[in-house]
Amino acid sequence: MGYFPGGIFPFCPKLIPVVTPQALMSDWSQDAARRFLDNNAARQVHEAQSVLDRRILHQQAPKMWEELRQLFLTRCSEFSSEPGVGKILSCDGNGAHALKIQRTDNGTTLAVTFDPQKYCVNFSGACVATGRDRIQARVASGSTETFFADDSDSRVSAEDVVEIALGDLLEIN
Repeated sequence: MGYFPGGIFPFCPKLIPVVTPQALMSDWSQDAARRFLDNNAARQVHEAQSVLDRRILHQQAPKMWEELRQLFLTRCSEFSSEPGVGKILSCDGNGAHALKIQRTDNGTTLAVTFDPQKYCVNFSGACVATGRDRIQARVASGSTETFFADDSDSRVSAEDVVEIALGDLLEIN
């Protein structure tokens, strides 16, 4: 057996494997890349929807507050006009973002304030029950419809909010 410097077959070129990008990718890396790209796409959609929702709330939340405020003023006036009740409820609605309703017989006060930066309405006072101290303006998923949501994220109508808050103030709930 003879010795051939440069290998067994010096007349054959050395074979160098050709590595393509596909050959370097394992099943894990392909799956991880797919999930990474999917997550980025979902995050971009979520961020775009959040921007759209904030724009909608910026326009609609003040209108929702004004509707709620007017409903409080109307219900207070209606209640005070009922025979035999008298002027039990005193309602101060002079503030743009605040409403103060007071019982004249015992001094109990309900303060209702609108936070235009957080798009929420806060309720405070001795008559406010736990879990009924805040409602949040929200946008329905995939639409431009707005609504109020309570602490449990359930939809609540402006009428229900006013009736519950005044019922608590009047101790009839």
